[in-house]
Amino acid sequence: MSQARPSSHPAPCLSEPAAPVQVKVLTWKAYFLRIICVAFCLSATAGRASADSPTASPLGRDFPYPADAQIVVAIKGIQAIQDHFHEFAQAAFPKQATRWRDQLGKELASSLLKDRSMRALKPEARIYFVIHNFGEELDDFQWSLLLPVQSYKDFCTSFLTPTEQRARTKEGAGIEAVRTTVLMPEETIVFLSDLGEYVAICSELEVARKYGGKYTRGSTQALGPKLTEAFLKADLAVYVNAERLVQRYAEELRALKGLLDFALQQVEQEIPQLDPAERDLIKKMIPALFQALEDSQALVFGLEFGAKGVQLNMHVRFGENTPSSRVLAREKGLPWSEWGQLPAGMPIYFALSTGGELGKLFAHLTQNFRAADEDPTGQRLVKMHQEDIEAAGLQMLRGCWSMPLRGLTIARYRDPDKALRAYVKLHKALEAGAHAHGQPLKTRPGIREAAEQHRGFTFTEIRLHFDWEKLLENIDADQQEIARDILRRMVPERTTMWVGVVEKDKQKELVELWANNWDDARQLLDRFLDGKETLATRPEFALMREQLASSGSGNLFDLRAMIPFALDFMELMKLDNNQLPSLKKTQLLRAGPPAYTALVYHCQEEVFTLQLYCTPESIAIVSQFLEPLLKSID
Repeated sequence: MSQARPSSHPAPCLSEPAAPVQVKVLTWKAYFLRIICVAFCLSATAGRASADSPTASPLGRDFPYPADAQIVVAIKGIQAIQDHFHEFAQAAFPKQATRWRDQLGKELASSLLKDRSMRALKPEARIYFVIHNFGEELDDFQWSLLLPVQSYKDFCTSFLTPTEQRARTKEGAGIEAVRTTVLMPEETIVFLSDLGEYVAICSELEVARKYGGKYTRGSTQALGPKLTEAFLKADLAVYVNAERLVQRYAEELRALKGLLDFALQQVEQEIPQLDPAERDLIKKMIPALFQALEDSQALVFGLEFGAKGVQLNMHVRFGENTPSSRVLAREKGLPWSEWGQLPAGMPIYFALSTGGELGKLFAHLTQNFRAADEDPTGQRLVKMHQEDIEAAGLQMLRGCWSMPLRGLTIARYRDPDKALRAYVKLHKALEAGAHAHGQPLKTRPGIREAAEQHRGFTFTEIRLHFDWEKLLENIDADQQEIARDILRRMVPERTTMWVGVVEKDKQKELVELWANNWDDARQLLDRFLDGKETLATRPEFALMREQLASSGSGNLFDLRAMIPFALDFMELMKLDNNQLPSLKKTQLLRAGPPAYTALVYHCQEEVFTLQLYCTPESIAIVSQFLEPLLKSID
């Protein structure tokens, strides 16, 4: 971005060629935020028309930005984006929606859009903000803002303010410089390039000259079908030219990788509390991340909002037949029908397809067992039994949880009986001081095999006594009794689980039940086996499925059901940090339908997709948590 001091002499006439303006760079963060704000506001006031259709010849078309651009932000330049936001605000914040819309209109009319006419902008086309080059220090990047116009002349005479029109100077064929204060409080200089259908507002003369000459335009070919669809559909989309960025910063990435390789060699000495399995996991993950960077070609982030909520999608396309794309090829999605078999009314759900490397990695993170540091025999046995569980061939993992610790986990193995035997032995190998299910144990687990029978299935009972002193060691002594009361509502000091192999629809699976007593555990199992009162019976779940890919692995949260747990967790954190604000429990929305938020991933060919979807109800609940936090920050 360029800057110049206000001129004390009159601007030259447009007929007089002027020498290129020499200016200096301002702080990039301030410019970036201001430019994005301007682009969004323009898109929200450009008029009413239909948007570019994501299904109308999405492939084989090009875009006005250069193909070698590093990052492109695209905003629907139509009234529809304002309509979508208002629809979302009405659904999530009905009392404030109309006031917000009116207030936004007044703010725009009195500031950014003062003395500007929108008639020159094409309401049916997108607005693009382009980052061409970040530069050496990442604080002097070259950018351009592409506005769709009826004509360049009309743009200059109606969109530019009278002051800006008087400050225009020629900088070459089809290029002009304009002094403006719309981007920053200080007067800055931008460069205009006439592209016919677009006007390019550029930070530097070099960028404007590139637009003025012949350049290769960005195209759907660089995105591919999946990313093109996401790019065109989103209200706000960000395209990252990953292949170009990796090439541009290849030396920096090699230096960072070398530094991390050295750190990995020291991980055993630097983090002695890690067990061998965790060290091996870390050593595998870092190289895999760098391999993914090297193999990536394009990323698209897409934000959609409306009456059905907010959805953020991230799509990463890898090169064909690269190590990363070969990993994705082995990932199989988990159909939503498998999610739908889980009992309804629980706050937390998870489901994983474990046929590929990603699924195996995430499943491994859920199996958090570790023998005591001073128990070498236990460490050997834990490793052996975990290897036996892995050899049983995990194919799918599903479950749901509520607080205090109550839930159901269903694991599908090629050999579920082998997995059950190894799982029970794994608990038998643990002594006091070990970790089971991510928590420290005060005593060794109490195990009673064949403790219960139900519907012809046999279950082993495992009693766990967690070490609360270990959990509370960072809490002040005078606060520990309060912390104990909170923990009792989250993770009981003593709890019981039952494990066994059941059969449903001719499919045998390993089932793990957590409850206060066997009767409660049995009722939870019956709901799964009978298929009654499941997620599939809830209309809110059906609505959520419509917004996401046909299959996925990840998590589903009912934020309304999680309110008590979230409040207890925040109070527990407040005991360790008095700076955190307290929430008034009565002000939170508790009554009503499920407020779902889903975070799932999906793999298809060379594309990895991560989706975050929030219903309007979940956004309203989150806002109530964020409000006191934001006030405390202010």
